[in-house]
Amino acid sequence: MKILLVQAWLGKGKDLLVYPLGLAYLATVLEKAGHEVRMVDPNALSNPLEDTARVVRKFSPHAVGISFRNLDNQLRIDPVYYYKAFQQTIETIRQSCGNAPIIVGGPAFSMAPQTIMERNPSIDFGLFLEAEESLPELLDNLAGPTLPAGVYHRDQKGTVRFSGERELPDFAALPMPRRHFLDPGPYLKNSIESLGIQTRRGCPLSCAYCVYPRLNGRHWRLRPPEHVVEEIEHLQSTWNVRRITFADSVVNLPYDHSTRLFTLIREKGRDLEWMGYMHVSGITEDYLQLCLQSGCTSLIFSPDALSPEALRGLRKNITPEDIGKLRRMVDKNPAFRRLRVEWTFFLNPPGETFHGMLETLWFYIRTKIFFKRRNRNCFINWIRLEPCSSVYQRALHEGVVEPHTDLLPEDPAGLAKTFYSAPNLS
Repeated sequence: MKILLVQAWLGKGKDLLVYPLGLAYLATVLEKAGHEVRMVDPNALSNPLEDTARVVRKFSPHAVGISFRNLDNQLRIDPVYYYKAFQQTIETIRQSCGNAPIIVGGPAFSMAPQTIMERNPSIDFGLFLEAEESLPELLDNLAGPTLPAGVYHRDQKGTVRFSGERELPDFAALPMPRRHFLDPGPYLKNSIESLGIQTRRGCPLSCAYCVYPRLNGRHWRLRPPEHVVEEIEHLQSTWNVRRITFADSVVNLPYDHSTRLFTLIREKGRDLEWMGYMHVSGITEDYLQLCLQSGCTSLIFSPDALSPEALRGLRKNITPEDIGKLRRMVDKNPAFRRLRVEWTFFLNPPGETFHGMLETLWFYIRTKIFFKRRNRNCFINWIRLEPCSSVYQRALHEGVVEPHTDLLPEDPAGLAKTFYSAPNLS
């Protein structure tokens, strides 16, 4: 079959151009199964929707898969609502693909699959969670009497049904994602964040706002470090890639796995620059030295709060002392001054105190004004409530949101009601 995979358009904002890594995994397994696969990213095209429609008509696929990665940019100030652009993507493809079924998946879809299916009748099938196994099975059974597990579909009356949950794929056994389906060139001209590599899926952490455990499982599914290095070498030899992002929720945990990976990269002597998110706890000077020696140029830490009350409310399992120790380590050791370090915090998270809020604001101002020249930066935002997060249940209990509050509003103005702020500080 001829399968077209599309990354959903993000709209007319100035968001970072990111290579569709999830689609690259799907394209690789589909090609291995014998399908003819093509990928398109409207965000990399001059006229996103018009050019995408032209690709659809020219390729004439037997089925179209659309990846919906994020509901919005999660900013309370200057929000961008990707869901509306996603709907435009669907309708553009529906008008161009004839009777070919439209199959939707991706993290954003999996956060509200029933709602998205019901509100968008042009979608024929929805794939819940990771689709490297369910998509090939669905394509083999489009006309069959039964569907594989993990699929949302419509019955003869148009009612949305779910075929049942399935186990997540064995991540270590998946083939290396190939990039020849979509030219990486335009992405390599952008930020280091544009081209990602995954070293693991799943997360056993319990951060109150985070949906990763629901989307990718509550246990680490680790990829052998040798496979990761093989992918890096392939990208370098084929596409001359020199800068990557480790697209993991946190790249440093578990420490034995990341230490093996960074040691391998260092031993290979690869000409590489990389960045990634890291968990605050357990980082030592020796570990940071290894990161530098393996090519690390930028790290993002997400302590999210500074007061012990807010850290408990966020279920971060770290202390203010952990954060202070790490901050002193990266700021005072001359060896780490060339390392770009970013900190992210929430304003008024669960359990926050007035003193904690002032501490957070002072950290932000201090970093922005006094440490900007030292390659340090800080970002602050409110928590975007998402339906499968524990902070959403807390928000309901505290009356921050009402049970009828739509977390996927049709009107973008409704996004203003989907952010958390501790009621005692609101």
